[in-house]
Amino acid sequence: MNSTASPISKKGDRFSKCIFAFSFFQPAFFASPEDTVIAKLEWYRAGAEVSDRQWNDISGVIKMQGANLNLEYMQERAKELGVSDLLDRVLEQAGD
Repeated sequence: MNSTASPISKKGDRFSKCIFAFSFFQPAFFASPEDTVIAKLEWYRAGAEVSDRQWNDISGVIKMQGANLNLEYMQERAKELGVSDLLDRVLEQAGD
């Protein structure tokens, strides 16, 4: 996938950690939990940071995936996309 897949993201490959799966007939791509969190952080920021739904989704992914998340990758992408402050905040809240 390329960066044109999102109306928000302008840097790098949109889903560089996407998960590839296939069936007998057609390949399918799924966003990794890390890329889901980053995309939702972008949408949360773009929506003036008022969407409880986005924030709850982000928190839920972090709580469900926990130690399975690649935090280094998420911090790097969040910094590139200008949402590192939001990532820090949600990680802190998830640790409470």
